[in-house]
Amino acid sequence: MQVFNFLLFIDDDEPTNVYQEVVVKRSQLVGDYRFFTSALDALSFLTDLCNTPGSRLPEAIFLDINIPRMNGWEFVEAFLQLSISGPSPRIVMLSTSNYWRDVERAQQTPGIDRLMTKPLHENDLIDLFEAWKDE
Repeated sequence: MQVFNFLLFIDDDEPTNVYQEVVVKRSQLVGDYRFFTSALDALSFLTDLCNTPGSRLPEAIFLDINIPRMNGWEFVEAFLQLSISGPSPRIVMLSTSNYWRDVERAQQTPGIDRLMTKPLHENDLIDLFEAWKDE
């Protein structure tokens, strides 16, 4: 049962990406998805989508906090500057820990829906869908 049309993942850790891709494929909850190891490359991709009429933005962006060159926080700042027509993708920050400062910052940063511990599991995707479906 597909519940998401398009999800985007940004994480510089290849083993995490491989694991999360397996989870996404096995879950059969996601129609289309894309992985980036660079926040800059992902931002360029999203900018192109925003500038292309009829393009479909992802429903959610799963974003690692610690990425070289442009970290997750910097990505969010830049992403929020894009001109988006239609619903904006939800941003889910991902971390290997629940460091209290990251949790607090994620809660206080506009544009971030929530902070979750990585890697994601199928149940996480189901929980997100359930939380978002009526919003």
